[in-house]
Amino acid sequence: MPNPLPIAAILFLTAQVTSAPQSISVLRAAIGPSGQIRNGDYVLDEERSTFDPARDKQVIVLFQWQGAPGLHRMAVTWKSPDGSSSSTRPVEYVAQDRRFGGYWPLTLTPASAAGTWTVEAVVDGQPAGQLTFTVGDPAAAAPQARPARQILTQAQLFARLNDAFVVLERSTSKGHRVDPAAGVALGNGRIVTSMAAVDGADALIAVLPDGKRQPITSVLAMNRAQDWIVLVGGPDGRSAPPTIDAASVQVGDRCFSIDSGATGSRLLVDGAITGRAGTPVGPRLVANLAAGTGTPGSPVFDEFGELVGFIGGALVPGVSDLGDLIRFRGELRGAPVVPVSAVGANPATPPAALADLWSRGEIVHALEGREHVVSGGFAKGILKDQTVRPADQRDSFSPGDKEFVVFITWGPQARLKGLSTLRVYDDSNRMVMESKPSKLDVRPGYPSVVSTWKLPVPAKAGFYRAEVLVDAVPIWRGFVRITD
Repeated sequence: MPNPLPIAAILFLTAQVTSAPQSISVLRAAIGPSGQIRNGDYVLDEERSTFDPARDKQVIVLFQWQGAPGLHRMAVTWKSPDGSSSSTRPVEYVAQDRRFGGYWPLTLTPASAAGTWTVEAVVDGQPAGQLTFTVGDPAAAAPQARPARQILTQAQLFARLNDAFVVLERSTSKGHRVDPAAGVALGNGRIVTSMAAVDGADALIAVLPDGKRQPITSVLAMNRAQDWIVLVGGPDGRSAPPTIDAASVQVGDRCFSIDSGATGSRLLVDGAITGRAGTPVGPRLVANLAAGTGTPGSPVFDEFGELVGFIGGALVPGVSDLGDLIRFRGELRGAPVVPVSAVGANPATPPAALADLWSRGEIVHALEGREHVVSGGFAKGILKDQTVRPADQRDSFSPGDKEFVVFITWGPQARLKGLSTLRVYDDSNRMVMESKPSKLDVRPGYPSVVSTWKLPVPAKAGFYRAEVLVDAVPIWRGFVRITD
């Protein structure tokens, strides 16, 4: 049996850690006939588990692990179906981060034993993953073989992403433009996107991959907790892109998304799956994207061109403003990816009108008149000396605080007159409190006016959304955390 030549390569370098885990965990194990280094990472050109010595010169196994930064000794053992085995010489590597890995080739010849082989990895004396593969007649092994998965070039990935990418132009009820979002064209008149793409807007226009503009007026299905909504729209008659179940996606897998520039340009965004975020209603994947935080609704494909999912909003329901998204993404340390395998829509269910969902409050309205607000937020109390100002301003409270204050500092650009109201919603989008309407009449050039509302701290922990409305139109929105 040939003695494989061990080669080690740095695979993923991510954020530094301050404490090291006590064991090695396998992030990914894959096998294929060839590979290459791309952007500092070693990637297989294709993954498969059946090899024919008549055309395949070698088998390459790739392992990625998570462990402690520092020195590691890595080796693999190839076990032949005839009972013989051969171990590689240990490779020493000093990992600067938690994620590290290596790849090893096994040369194939016509004399290589036919049948099922096993390759086992060892890191620092610990078992660190294994794979099996078949060497022999590919026709005989075909019924048991996993179909080959071909890694796409970046040009091919861009074409597939571009073919699925839908820009969602968003505006308020008065026609003011807000930040655009995105969606994924699933074919057969369906677009799937994040709830954050429809929240905070009162009108949607889909710009399809061919440039066609299409008003969106109906919804097939939605699940706010799981952060997905299926819109009626998109190209007709087109089949959905190939998909992969979230359970088959591993931490460390490369992923790709797409973003749109201010001039309408489209950019390929490279990244990696860096974690999973468990929620009471289902898991989310977490992606670390090389450029930006990701546009809500943008498709996410793996390196094989399979649709993994789409960029979500935040784990806090109702977040749609760009500033709030960046804040909550910072806490998540990545962009949430909603798995497409979690999306469900019964084709027999008749579509619902977006206007009806807005009127019932199932979709969050856009803010109108935010230019009249200097600042707004939450505080422990209000100081009233020469001015009215918040005391101990923060966005997190506990039952021990007993009460807190919502405040708005007005700076109107024109006279603002009407009835102001505060509404508070829980993380299921249920309104849990509404203040009595109070008269508001503020004018530009006058001293600052501060409106305040004193509230008891809710008994249930979680995130709450506060909205200030003037004549039933939301003008300010903020999020507060209630801890145990």
